[in-house]
Amino acid sequence: MAHANDEAPRPASPQPDATSSAPSFKLKDGPLSVSVFAKSKRQGEVHLFVVPERAYRNKDKQWVSTHILHEEDLLRMSLLLMKTYAQLRHKTEEGPGSK
Repeated sequence: MAHANDEAPRPASPQPDATSSAPSFKLKDGPLSVSVFAKSKRQGEVHLFVVPERAYRNKDKQWVSTHILHEEDLLRMSLLLMKTYAQLRHKTEEGPGSK
């Protein structure tokens, strides 16, 4: 089934999803961005979710975002994802008590 906003619907869940809160951090390059969200799980576990997006103006001149990328976006998005990965690895390697 096609959706008017070109985005797949999220599965119904009684709990809010990971993207319902503010991002842990966000990297941007022009209209492209990568947001990282943290969601706490049981026993102190934290799951990270990475959301790549492209922003554009719709026919009503309002800013909207999509997960659909153009061919020319791929290299820039790959660089954003690599920077995101490096930032996440750096945070993991630091650990809770190190400086």
